[in-house]
Amino acid sequence: MSTESFENILKKVHASYNKNPLGWKVFISNDEKGFPTIIFFSPDEIWEIKLDSLYKPNPICVGLNLKNEDSDLVEKLDSPHYGFRPVEDNIARRIIEALSKNEVPVQILNSVLKRKPKPLEELEKDEMVLHGPVIRSQKLPLVSEKQVDLDLKLRKELQKLLMNRGIYSLYT
Repeated sequence: MSTESFENILKKVHASYNKNPLGWKVFISNDEKGFPTIIFFSPDEIWEIKLDSLYKPNPICVGLNLKNEDSDLVEKLDSPHYGFRPVEDNIARRIIEALSKNEVPVQILNSVLKRKPKPLEELEKDEMVLHGPVIRSQKLPLVSEKQVDLDLKLRKELQKLLMNRGIYSLYT
């Protein structure tokens, strides 16, 4: 198993999503050392990405792809499916108006989340799109013992990269 760059991982996740946008879930959390971790779950695969920061344009990161050995796993995770969903201008305006008043338009968002996610290629350039949800949680959902090992391996790889660049002390 070899680690890959952030750009390569995102390209592969994007390609995989476009082949089958149904059944995806995305979670973000910090590991026990504080490193942000993103997990993309699809019915077929699981991508885990560990970054030095979520707030940099070009984060230092490592990631790996695992085969999803439990195809029902995505359904067991209690959250709406992730994806790109087109929304009509009037619905987008209602969402924006509610959010600008610090209100959460739960009914509208729930109705949009019930729509099937679409591949990015099928979206029109001038179409409004709701992207997500990305679930931010205190702890990532535990998939398997392989995931625990993967998480440790990725953290060690990320720490090595940071040490090689001479900036690891900024993260401790």
